[in-house]
Amino acid sequence: MRIIYSLSSKMAVLCIIAGLVVATSCLNPQKKQDQSLITLFAASGSRLVADEICQRFEQEQPCAVQINYASTGTLARQIEGGSEADLFISANKHWIDYLLGKNLLNKNSIRVLAGNRLVVIAPNKSPMPALDFDTVFDILSTINHHIAIGDPAYVPVGQYTKMVFDTLGWYEKIKDRIVKTRDVTAALHLVELGECDWGIVYKSEAMKSSKVKIMQEIPEHLHAPIRFYIAETGEQQKQKCKLAPYFLHQSVQNIYTKYGFTLRDILIYSGYAP
Repeated sequence: MRIIYSLSSKMAVLCIIAGLVVATSCLNPQKKQDQSLITLFAASGSRLVADEICQRFEQEQPCAVQINYASTGTLARQIEGGSEADLFISANKHWIDYLLGKNLLNKNSIRVLAGNRLVVIAPNKSPMPALDFDTVFDILSTINHHIAIGDPAYVPVGQYTKMVFDTLGWYEKIKDRIVKTRDVTAALHLVELGECDWGIVYKSEAMKSSKVKIMQEIPEHLHAPIRFYIAETGEQQKQKCKLAPYFLHQSVQNIYTKYGFTLRDILIYSGYAP
């Protein structure tokens, strides 16, 4: 299994200037000829699940998987720009609908993979007081310096977080203290390093780290339901190896729950036969 990490637009420009052809080629891969190679564009928040499922798939099938991880919005823009992907894992429905509207996804292939929760994280040694998710709570009292969230412009976890802040009337009060990151993993890293007082990430993301603690789970009624989706592109229809059904099979559902995802109200597909 090969993993590719997408570059931010600023970094991509620097790489071009420096002549790092190898790095920039990740964003514009050559046309794929090998039908046993599957290219998966996956939201950063799905990394642990996708890694384990793809590794198991490769052990059972004569196929290889190449994974490109980045924020959902970044991946959608790459697909729109011509980067070849067979499968797309999105951390919300917005970017699924975006690509569907441009006829870049197979409508009949779209499925919900799993749900997730938003949690407040802080460095292990932080004495941060508990937040009260109420409109009268003084949210500024919990921020000495900055907090980390995904950029709401294109990072789903940031969009869900902003829904919470807007619902409670907090966003305008704290916007100058928010550090917007390129994806959920970057938000986690800032908190791990102690660069931010606290941050908001998926529960599955927080469980990856031994350097942060989960302070609280955010009430789900404050934001839209968190759902991760998988969809095939036109390229996948040409492939002899089919990975999407494997992500939906009941034999891998324990992988989702192991990493903090939820399967409540998620339809389990059990018809896949390797």
